[in-house]
Order: sequence, then C-alpha cells, then structure tokens
Amino acid sequence: MIAIVSEHSYKKGGVLNEWDLGVTIEKQISGFVIPVRIDDFDFSKLPITLHRKNVIDFHQGWHLGLAQLLDTFEGSKIVKSAISDPAAAKSWLPPLPEGAIRWVDRQEILESNWLPIVALPAAMETTKILGGERQIQITNITRKLPWFEHGDQIVGFAPRAELVSMFKETVMLQPLSAVDTESFIAGGITWGTGRVAPFDARNRVATLVRQA
Repeated sequence: MIAIVSEHSYKKGGVLNEWDLGVTIEKQISGFVIPVRIDDFDFSKLPITLHRKNVIDFHQGWHLGLAQLLDTFEGSKIVKSAISDPAAAKSWLPPLPEGAIRWVDRQEILESNWLPIVALPAAMETTKILGGERQIQITNITRKLPWFEHGDQIVGFAPRAELVSMFKETVMLQPLSAVDTESFIAGGITWGTGRVAPFDARNRVATLVRQA
C-alpha cells in the first residue's frame, strides 16, 4: 500500500482510516505500507503509526522518489509484470485539451540537407589573376562556384573556363592547369613562390567542399 502523504491528504478522515487499516495488515505482511511525500508536508505531523517508517520523498524530485520507490519494491521482491505497458500509464495523465498536440510513436523519414560525400572531384583547376587585384570579395555572382584565392591564383573544382567566365565582371583570369586532388591533399604543392603544406591543403579542400 502506497500511502500518499501531503498537506491535503493527512487531514482527510477516510485517508487516515486507510492508513490505519494498512498498518493493521502490516502486522501480517512486513513492510506493507510505503509512505510517499509529494509536497512540503512537515514530517513531524505524521501519525505515530507512520512516523517510524522511512518516508520516500517525491517533493525533492519525482525522478529521485520514483527511483527510491522502485528500489523499495525490488528489495521487497514485489511481483511485477515481465512486459512493460506504456499505454497503461496514460490513465495517470490529465486529459489533453481540445486541439492539443498529441505525440505519436511512429517511424518517419528524416529530411536533411546533410549529404554523403561519395568521392572528391579528381582534379582542382587553377587560374591566374591578371592584374594586381587581391583579396577578391565574394558576391552573389562569384559564390555560384566553390573557390579560394592563393597568391595570384583562383582555385576551384569547376573547369577553368567556368571559373574565368564567373569572374569576368570582377577580375580577369587566365586558365592555368589542373592539380590531382588526392596528391594535393597528401603532399601539398608549390604554386609560384608560395608553398601549400599538406595540412593547409586539406583545409583548403575542406573549404571547397563546404562551399559546394
């Protein structure tokens, strides 16, 4: 018998009679009454028949109280169902108002813009900046293709001709050559007088992938 102890319940004559009956049954069944406090009820107000018992305190947190209650059942070897029935717990919940959102347990398809990368492009295309322009700004036009600037070069995955065409209103480019992507990642490369180390090469490829 779980005796619900609260500021409201301990004043009810019928509840007190039930507690007394439970204590009487406890003379034949040890530990029959399990007091549970659900609010800030003062323990000193407990009837003498329950005062000597260990009261499980839900007021400090229902999850803590529930864990202690289940441990008590386990220690008393209370018979329990081997199969859980979540639907049975619905009767404990207050009725939902009309129009409330109801949770439904069912499988759904996850729609996401995270896409697996099956393979990287085989080559990275390079173009040379014709002029002194540097630190070229990204615009609505120049963000249509992934690219990065290194020294006097614009590098990307797209064909060189497409890079030249995309930048035609921003800066003049001259097609150069293609670089094997896997070799670039593994060993880096020397472009002009500048060296791209393998670590930096991996970061630059990652930048292109994120843009793509």
